[in-house]
Amino acid sequence: MRSLHIDIESFSPVPIKSGVYRYAEEAEIILFAYAYDNDPVNVVDLLSGEEIPDQVMFDLTNPNVIKKAFNAAFERALMQAYFNTKLPVEQWECTQARTAMCGLPLNLEQAAMVLNLQQQKEKGGKALINFFCIPIKKPIKKNDFRTRNYPEHDPVKWQQFKDYNGKDVDTERAVCRALSFYQISDFEHRQWCLDQRINEKGISINVPFVRSAISLINYYEDSLLQEFMDITGIDKPTKLGQLKKWLFDETGEVVDKINKETIPDIIKNADSERVLRAMEIRKESSKTSTKKYPTMMAALCRDGRVRGLHEYYGANRTGRAAGRLLQHQNLPRGNYKNIEPVRDLVMKNDPEWLEFTYGAIPDALSSLIRSAIVPAPGNRFIISDFSAVEARGLAWLAGEEWVLEVFRTHGKIYEATASKMFGIPIESITKDSPYRQKGKVAALALGYQGSVGALVKMGALREGILEEELKPIVNGWRIANPKIVMFWRALQTAALYAIENGVRTKVSDIEIGGEYRAPDRGIEFYMKGRSLFLRLPSGRELVYASVGIEEGEFGPKITYWGIDQTKKKWSKLDTYGGKLAENVTQALCRDLLMNSLQTLDRAGYDIVLHVHDEAVVESPVGKGSLEEVNELMTQLPAWASEFPLDAEGGESFYYKK
Repeated sequence: MRSLHIDIESFSPVPIKSGVYRYAEEAEIILFAYAYDNDPVNVVDLLSGEEIPDQVMFDLTNPNVIKKAFNAAFERALMQAYFNTKLPVEQWECTQARTAMCGLPLNLEQAAMVLNLQQQKEKGGKALINFFCIPIKKPIKKNDFRTRNYPEHDPVKWQQFKDYNGKDVDTERAVCRALSFYQISDFEHRQWCLDQRINEKGISINVPFVRSAISLINYYEDSLLQEFMDITGIDKPTKLGQLKKWLFDETGEVVDKINKETIPDIIKNADSERVLRAMEIRKESSKTSTKKYPTMMAALCRDGRVRGLHEYYGANRTGRAAGRLLQHQNLPRGNYKNIEPVRDLVMKNDPEWLEFTYGAIPDALSSLIRSAIVPAPGNRFIISDFSAVEARGLAWLAGEEWVLEVFRTHGKIYEATASKMFGIPIESITKDSPYRQKGKVAALALGYQGSVGALVKMGALREGILEEELKPIVNGWRIANPKIVMFWRALQTAALYAIENGVRTKVSDIEIGGEYRAPDRGIEFYMKGRSLFLRLPSGRELVYASVGIEEGEFGPKITYWGIDQTKKKWSKLDTYGGKLAENVTQALCRDLLMNSLQTLDRAGYDIVLHVHDEAVVESPVGKGSLEEVNELMTQLPAWASEFPLDAEGGESFYYKK
């Protein structure tokens, strides 16, 4: 089958940060670069009146030609809007998705650099994009009061831009060739196609509610700014240089940094009401959750829906999707059991009464963000999520039978964990028991070789657990879960053996302590070139690029190259048994959810959101049911036929947890 590689450049008055679908509604394609297979690249200058050849236009919907692009969602969305035609997603392949599957950066320039390709992305593209693709912010006499730049305003730059556009196709094609060894399964291609359809479907927004929420946010922020200025004489809490000087004048103390880490200490040590209040305002002004309301409006398409909320394989260490725009994967759960009265007050746009009744306006609005997402008229949401799927997944992979039996029966994993750890009858552990709390925090924090630090991060101290109790909790959990502990060792041993000897190594073939072998779930490691491949139960593979072995504090450690999530750059990383267990377990849970999404899709349900272990479908009132959705969610693939999967949820006329 022939391949058609495509890259486009476009102009739109809508900023790209509003999302590709909103951007595309007002976008104009100005350059269209393409190449068939290994043929030379052609650049069509649409802005100068050139036309895309008829054969290329025909092939955009020709099922015998596979269309390829880096971040193909962008090209498809723009072409569908600009040409007013439907481009079948099944005929497309995304090179960016392929790089993600291979553990590489989700950026064309970085991917080409990491692969050390002869064909690199052309430098200077950002400046050309800023010149030709973005409206001029300040039309002035010097630029004849133009609102945008055309080719005639700088023919040299325009020719450079055309060259840049064509070389992007060359680079994308080179990346595609370099990674052609990685076979994308039919299941994963179907999942990518489903991901595109979910993004195109989008979600509806309660626009009057969101507008009222934004009005309340503006009122609150204006009042805070005025109060801050009255106290400090500074017009904005973000002017850190002026704020540091003011703090020194007030306290005599030098403050090096003012951020979310240092503000609590400054507040704690403040002996002045003025300093205390000023820093509280600074802390309030840096809150981000309520900024999702303006984001909703900025991303709102003409039909009242927000699209493009998921990025396929955005978490390339596990393959889970990443949230985009609204970042719906980390929306606040909310503090109200009954949110209807709070929502009604927001709709009345009465800030004083809202604050008097429910406290700080940002806290109230933060709790209501989910409820701004609503189904289309005549529909309702059916929300279903897996129950404790990671705990089930880890136990299933490791063969920790007592945990699996808990999930097959009563499901009280926190009580059962505490019972195992402390040797007390499960019947004596009530919901309010401190033993249950210890069992809960242990079950949530310690499955991936975490220790005291993991308990603290999970909030053990905030829950009233004493510091001297933490290490005994770690020890007790590990004694209660010996097979999970040995599973960590089995993963690390298998990975090290595969790297050192260059042979396929099944985790179930590794014997630990003369007594433990992991169940045969099809997990194995093998080398291909300089990369370590980890085969999952589903047959999908995780890739650790440029692996090596170094001496660590506790013995040999595995190193590889990947995206450092803190620095957001390509960096040398390391891993160990517990981290590998986390990768495998979360990847397993991802594959289970993707299987469920495809099952729901085949059954005719419209999926509009999904988050790690949850699916949200939009269904006409009177059609479908929660019971059916839960049943479809728990239909197991052949490779996980004995997995103790369960799902629960509810129906609602707005999104909620």
